[in-house]
Amino acid sequence: MGTLGEGPVLTRIHTFPEHLSVHEALERVNERVADDDIIVEDEELLANSLLSILRELEGDDIAEAVETVYGLSAQYNRSSDPADLERLQAVIASLDPAASILCASALSHMLTFHNVAEGVQMAYRQRKVSERHGAIEDEGSALTESSITETFEKLRAQGLTVDDIYQALCRQRVDIVLTAHPTQSIRRSLLQKHARIRHLLVKRREEKMSPERKEELEEAIRSE
Repeated sequence: MGTLGEGPVLTRIHTFPEHLSVHEALERVNERVADDDIIVEDEELLANSLLSILRELEGDDIAEAVETVYGLSAQYNRSSDPADLERLQAVIASLDPAASILCASALSHMLTFHNVAEGVQMAYRQRKVSERHGAIEDEGSALTESSITETFEKLRAQGLTVDDIYQALCRQRVDIVLTAHPTQSIRRSLLQKHARIRHLLVKRREEKMSPERKEELEEAIRSE
């Protein structure tokens, strides 16, 4: 059983409920077309690297707890099923204070990893501007999506009236969500570390590399 300082970090739980894997959770939350898969792949790499480090430093139980909370959260986000929320609450309630702090910290890092992966995707998006075809299909890909003004122009060109667009917007449902863009201040050392990770992710994608070179870059990411 993993430890944090002195004593066990998990209490009253020996087996975790079935839950989505990191890959399944990202695929469900990020329903994207092929061009957008880079954010899913990069975020999955970063999340799995963190879980691997947790297993080495704190033990399998705490890593499994983090992955379970992550997977059940994505599951509930998708289903809005009270039963999924109850399973999530049960897992969180089973953690002692030390484990709860460690789990919350790990999940915070995973949200930050989303921002890092998104930054890489945004860089690719800028390069993909030249690939826009001026068609509404561009909106299906975050790499070629247009501005709001351009989107309205495309909808009007398809024959939709201003009232059609207005009525469609009025039917949209807006919910409160937990943002993956933290507003708290971040130490300069962490910002520099995130920048290095972004650089390594870009190199990993741009270079025509051997499996050995790819593994080398992934290990460099993990070491950060």
